[in-house]
Amino acid sequence: MYQTKYKDVYPEIFKMFDRGFAVGAGSNINTLIRVLTRFQLWLDNNFDSIHSSWIIDEAVGEQLDEIGDDIHQPRYGANDDTYRFILKTKLLAAHSGGTINDIINIVCNALQIDPKASVLKVHTDYHWDGTKMVGNPQVVDVDQLPTSMITSNRTLLVLMDRLSSATLNGVEINTVSFMNTMNMSEYVGVGVQSIVVKTIKVEGGK
Repeated sequence: MYQTKYKDVYPEIFKMFDRGFAVGAGSNINTLIRVLTRFQLWLDNNFDSIHSSWIIDEAVGEQLDEIGDDIHQPRYGANDDTYRFILKTKLLAAHSGGTINDIINIVCNALQIDPKASVLKVHTDYHWDGTKMVGNPQVVDVDQLPTSMITSNRTLLVLMDRLSSATLNGVEINTVSFMNTMNMSEYVGVGVQSIVVKTIKVEGGK
């Protein structure tokens, strides 16, 4: 069955607004045009296919660029995989309340790991020493971030930037420590060791 395509609907709706309005990329009118286009696609086709095409994990190429335009996040030359990571972490950080759980969720959701199963820790040194509160409540540390989930230097830089923007005003991330993980096979059996002794005769030496 024929499916209406975004590229077919967008120009038609664009013509309706191209009457002296500022319709360039990034303008409010352009954003409205894209919203109306997607709504028309929803009417013409079935909801599931249209909805899934705009989920960041499934979007590709220009679809990702459109999502980036909607949330004002340029691609800056990133490939699709890196751009998905950039978009997801920006959305997560934007909805953060700055709590420790929010920070954990940002990292885990961005890296697609289970927050409950992860060993990631976010903590502060602010505590009661028995007589008074000591430490800095405005500083948090992130520990045991799995390095296996960081695919590139750019991904790491994006994640660090998102963590900083996700904290409450005045709260700083002091340190971030990483955890290396490695899968190893363990064998139970009998080991046989062979030692070979070789004598070398040196003539003329002292």
